[in-house]
Amino acid sequence: MTTLTVGNYKLLITLNATDVIVRAEHQTNKRLYESTFTADDFPGCDVYGGLEAVGRIILSAFKGADGASCRLDHERGDALDYCVNVGGLVPIKYALRLFAKRREPKTQVVEDVEELRAECAALKAEVKALQTAATAAAATTPAAIILPGCPVPIPTYCTQLTLTNKIIKADIPTSICPGKHCDLEHIKNAGYNPSYGQYTITCKNSPGGMHTIPTKEFMNLWTIQPYDFINNKYTCYNIYNIKELKHMKHLHTLYLQTNQNLDGSAIGELINLKKLELNCGALRDIDWITKLIRLEELNLEGCSMITDVSMCKSLINLTKLNIKGTGVRNTEMLTSSRLAIEK
Repeated sequence: MTTLTVGNYKLLITLNATDVIVRAEHQTNKRLYESTFTADDFPGCDVYGGLEAVGRIILSAFKGADGASCRLDHERGDALDYCVNVGGLVPIKYALRLFAKRREPKTQVVEDVEELRAECAALKAEVKALQTAATAAAATTPAAIILPGCPVPIPTYCTQLTLTNKIIKADIPTSICPGKHCDLEHIKNAGYNPSYGQYTITCKNSPGGMHTIPTKEFMNLWTIQPYDFINNKYTCYNIYNIKELKHMKHLHTLYLQTNQNLDGSAIGELINLKKLELNCGALRDIDWITKLIRLEELNLEGCSMITDVSMCKSLINLTKLNIKGTGVRNTEMLTSSRLAIEK
């Protein structure tokens, strides 16, 4: 199939084993002419090598190559008459009449439209499936999470979150906790129980160990502001379990400070995290971090028990890594030119 322009016409010439198809379209009025020629239309074509050879001669004539030429003898509304001439010892002359062709609907456009409709239907089905999945996920995601040691529930819609660990000295009245010298330093656990709107505290040196305390009285024991709702900052007591963080799917930024050896697998579920700062002196490994494919900044300053960060090489979006105060000595495996490492 060859396309070329001759005069006012754009020609499409197709050479097949059993026929030659010539199609012409006027470049201005878009009139269309077409004819299919077989061996019967070229008497003695076998002398020149058969129909395929004649087809090549016709193509050369329209191109004006190899001593062949083609001229438009007659141009009418119902037909075009071309004359093909080839010089040489045995001159060749063929007459080609192309008949006007009724322009058919643009089948290609129709096919394209149908294809687009099919793609749109597939996209609609995909969007519907995503909406269904999102609805199901929303139904199973709590509006807020409760972390042991955190003074208040944390809403799951947060995009940034700061959790700091503080030991707050304050005597607990014996009317609340009858243990001798029982203050917040002796509390092993302090958690909010939503079923009856009170805090439960467990003391190391208190008879019976478990006590409940009204929320207002518990808050009065804190010597600093335990939470900042506007900036999503929470001061917690004895952070040792962060499993519920897995529900914070909207988090982009997380700062966590604690002296406990936490199971960080819940952080590995926060796939939208872009910035993570951990100040956890007892944290021993971060193998779960490979799931955080969107992570751009990782600060491990002060995580003295961390000795290996080789798993970070899979974080293709990571651009900043702080390992000050860690046990990491070898970072040769992190060879990305985009990654800045602070030691």
